[in-house]
Amino acid sequence: MNRAGRSELGLRVASAVVLLAISLTLTWAGGTGFALMCAAGCLIVLIEFRRLVATAPAGTRTAAVALAALAFLAWFLAGPVVGFACLAAGFAALLAWEWLANRSAWSAAGLAYGGLPFFALTALRGDSRDGLLAVLLVFAVAWGSDILAYFAGRAIGGPKLAPRISPNKTWAGFFGGLAGALLLATAVAIGAGRGITMGAAAFFLALSLLSQWGDLFESWLKRRFAAKDSGALIPGHGGAMDRVDGLVFVSVATWLFGLWRSGLPIGEGEAQALLSALLAP
Repeated sequence: MNRAGRSELGLRVASAVVLLAISLTLTWAGGTGFALMCAAGCLIVLIEFRRLVATAPAGTRTAAVALAALAFLAWFLAGPVVGFACLAAGFAALLAWEWLANRSAWSAAGLAYGGLPFFALTALRGDSRDGLLAVLLVFAVAWGSDILAYFAGRAIGGPKLAPRISPNKTWAGFFGGLAGALLLATAVAIGAGRGITMGAAAFFLALSLLSQWGDLFESWLKRRFAAKDSGALIPGHGGAMDRVDGLVFVSVATWLFGLWRSGLPIGEGEAQALLSALLAP
């Protein structure tokens, strides 16, 4: 690795350590601080999405950000059920407006992309120890996939995974990502005193596939709109969207699974249902 490569790697690692410390501290604390972190991060992602899909009407792109902010505010003021209802109604109205005006759905897609992870993460976290573990498992899968895919791809190289979408991604990185997600999620579960079942291992691998698909989706999106990065917010990484592309899909899928298992209203049992379905006591 040349000097420029080492410098870039050092910058990436330093930025990642700072973000990791902030994220884990607020996740551990839970409550309003965690919710505010999620709301801020999701709005930043949506703003970057808005900038990326520049061909969509400016009015609908701005409306997407405003509707997400309104739904988040409703969550803080009236609870998750009302907040999610605001997001769903806003999505339907925006989709109809955008489609009728421009035969487009990019702004509505951005609203879902930036809005759903907020409800997923806050519903999973709640205020319980199970909620903390559930969110840490989500982070472990997304981060384990991302980190080991990056280093395995650089160290091993080899055949390309999807050269037309992302020329730097390799099959070695893909399998490294699967291993990273499984290993880190297993370590988190065992560290919390829980056992791993075969179902949990399969679930973590499926989530890793979603995480890597999310990464490819963002790469396709940038190629579709001729952009190198989603932004320049994070030194060495690019935009916030560049760092959470996998987390978006992992968090929402995990939440929906927990919601389905619990059969309860939003925010009232997803984490407990998820852990009881996957982990041994």
